[in-house]
Amino acid sequence: MKMLKISFIIIVLFALSMQIMQAQRVNRLLPGEFRKKSQQAQKPVVGIHGSYNFYGDNFGIGAHGQIPLVRLIKFTPGGDIYFSEDSPWQLNADIMLGRILHPGGGLAVVDGSLADSESVEVGYNLFLAVQPMMLRRPRRLVRPFAEVRWTFVNGERIFRLAFGVSIPIRKNTDG
Repeated sequence: MKMLKISFIIIVLFALSMQIMQAQRVNRLLPGEFRKKSQQAQKPVVGIHGSYNFYGDNFGIGAHGQIPLVRLIKFTPGGDIYFSEDSPWQLNADIMLGRILHPGGGLAVVDGSLADSESVEVGYNLFLAVQPMMLRRPRRLVRPFAEVRWTFVNGERIFRLAFGVSIPIRKNTDG
C-alpha cells in the first residue's frame, strides 16, 4: 500500500514536470498575439460522466466542473451518485494539472448509506484523466474525457473508471 502511494506520487510529479516544461517551451515559441489567445483559451468547464466502481461493483452517474486557477492548474469539484446501497454518493474537491494528461488529487467525502448520516467519511483522491488533444479544438462545444480514480477512505482503496463529456462555459458575445 505504501509503495503504491509512493509510486503514484513519483509518477504525478514526473508528469507535472513534463507538462510544465512543455508549456514553457510552447509559450516561448508563440508570437505575442497567439500567446494571448493561448492564455485566454482556459475557460471554466462543466460536464457529465458515467462511472464504474470496481470496489462496490456498481455503476454511477456524476457531474464535474473545471475552474482554471493559473496556467496548467485547475480546481475540479465534482460528485457521483452510485446505484448501490453501499456507496450512494461521493463528492470531490480536486486540483488537476496539465493540458492533455491530467494527474491530480484532492479531498473526497463519501456516504456509505443515505439512511445513516453518521456514515459520512472523509478521505483523499488520486486520479489521472485524459482529454484527447485532437478533440480539444476551441470551437468544439463538447469535449470527451476518460478518468481513472483511486479514493482512499477509512483504510479502504476504491478504484473507479469514468467516461464523460465536458462543455466549456462561453461568454455571451451577442451584446
